[in-house]
Amino acid sequence: MAHHEPLSVVERQRITETVTEFLRTQGLSPTSLAKRVGVAQPFVWNVANGNFQKMTPRLRRLVQYIHMKTGTADPGVDGVRDAIDRFVASGGDLLMLRSSIDMLTAALATEHKF
Repeated sequence: MAHHEPLSVVERQRITETVTEFLRTQGLSPTSLAKRVGVAQPFVWNVANGNFQKMTPRLRRLVQYIHMKTGTADPGVDGVRDAIDRFVASGGDLLMLRSSIDMLTAALATEHKF
């Protein structure tokens, strides 16, 4: 069973504000954001209304998606950006990287069908 890190009241408030501000500034509905992140609409609604207690993989994915789209700091997103920088600096081709990501995406989609 996965470990779900408890969040403080301040952390939960910060996440709720991040999600509601993103929805507002992007003009998105919770349904639209949920589809983009690959989570259920009620989950996004609950987060936007502060109805959560722990950092789960779904919540982490939602927060990281917002950080990717807004360019704000996040350890996971920053780590991916750093890895991309190292890949390019080593002579890597972004088309190859995109192709690899597409293969991983297809594998995940197949895995989640079962």
